[in-house]
Amino acid sequence: MVQIDVEQWDAVRKARKIEAGELTEAERALLGRAVRIELPVTDLPGMKQAADMLIGLGTQIKFIAEREDMTKAEKLFAMRSYANSVRDRLRVSSGRPKRTYDKF
Repeated sequence: MVQIDVEQWDAVRKARKIEAGELTEAERALLGRAVRIELPVTDLPGMKQAADMLIGLGTQIKFIAEREDMTKAEKLFAMRSYANSVRDRLRVSSGRPKRTYDKF
């Protein structure tokens, strides 16, 4: 039978809590600071479509935030991905070209 040292187990549990709550410098750099979403204010049907997309984005962000099987970093990356997707769909729907990304 395996003997579990309570002190070591508590130290591991405490370390996991600290790691789960903080972002590394690399994660901060990859996440960036913000996602800018532009609304087509001169187009009424476009604004209605944008409103639906933003409601969906808010619902998705709330769903991701409530998940307990993901780390803080995973949640933030998923939220950023959905926000970028909405931003790109709004750009295309308003007649502007989709944003291009640098290739590594």
